[in-house]
Amino acid sequence: MKKRIIRQFSLLYDFADYFVIDINRESGLSSLDDFSDWTELLDELLSLRLCYERYKPILLRISPVHEEEQIRRILDFTLMSGFDGVVAPGLAKVRFCAEYTQKRLPIIGSGAITSPEEALALLQAGASLIEVAQGIPGKPRRTAKSLLKAIDQPIPKA
Repeated sequence: MKKRIIRQFSLLYDFADYFVIDINRESGLSSLDDFSDWTELLDELLSLRLCYERYKPILLRISPVHEEEQIRRILDFTLMSGFDGVVAPGLAKVRFCAEYTQKRLPIIGSGAITSPEEALALLQAGASLIEVAQGIPGKPRRTAKSLLKAIDQPIPKA
């Protein structure tokens, strides 16, 4: 599994703008009990990134099933290791991450965002960005306009 992830990271590096590592699924671990298994892989990704001319951010995805103690360990590791931020699912986890790190770490809020109001709530809870992968019905332009209006941003001309 580790070799596959390293190979994929190397092959995709020039084509991606950033990387999100799902530490539960990608490492094959069912929990964070054996912290050393996945930290070894993550440290190797950070070292590999140094081989490239352009810096690409690497973020860690917090799982919806992670408990507060596990999230603390992920956040501490992220702050100390040189990772660029976390992706946190849902309002409660975004708020916890922002409070625990005192907003010293970029947080991307994600998870079943079905309205501009939910997106705005994530930003107000401490998210630096939001990940809208699916969930908001309608056309993409209308969805983008609704989100921009909800966060009181100018809507770009088409």
